[in-house]
Amino acid sequence: ACNTAHSFYVKAVRQGVQSNASNTANATTASCAPALVSPIGGVTTDSLRPTFTWQSVDSATSYNIQVSTSAVFSSLTINKSVAATTYLATANLLPNQLYYWKVRAIGPFGQGDWSTTASFVTANPPSIPVLVLPASNGLVTDYTPRLDWKDVTVPVGTTFDHYQIQVASDL
Repeated sequence: ACNTAHSFYVKAVRQGVQSNASNTANATTASCAPALVSPIGGVTTDSLRPTFTWQSVDSATSYNIQVSTSAVFSSLTINKSVAATTYLATANLLPNQLYYWKVRAIGPFGQGDWSTTASFVTANPPSIPVLVLPASNGLVTDYTPRLDWKDVTVPVGTTFDHYQIQVASDL
C-alpha cells in the first residue's frame, strides 16, 4: 500500500536465545501515484508549451514528470523534477505531435509509482507573421498608418481563419 506507516525493530538470536528488541523505528513507504488532471484524453492543446497538471499526493516532497513521443518512454522530451503539482513546458514541443506523459511522487522514503499514462496532441499553429509596415523604429506621421505583414504559411491539413492585430504604446 502507498503512504503506509511501518514500524520495525531488530532482535539478535544466538543458539535459539533472543535478545531484547532494539528501539522501534518508523518508516513510510513511497507515495501513491498522482492522478493526472490535464492534458488528458488525447486532447489537442492550444499551445506548443502546455501546462501539465496533476493532483497532489500526501507526503510528497517533489514530483518527477516525463513527456515522450513514445508510449513506452524510450526517449524523453521532458524529464524534470518539480516541487509543485503543475509544470509549464519551457521550450516549444513539436507541432501537431502525439505526446505521452506521466508523473510520480517523491517522498521522504523514495519514489512512488508512476501515474497512468495520458496522451495529448500539440497545437498546429500557422507560421509567425513577419511585419513589413511600419518599419521597425520608423516614424509614423499619420493617424491611420498602413499596417502590413507577409502572409503566413498554413500547416498542411488546416485552414486559415484570420489575423489578430494588437497595437500598444509600450512593450
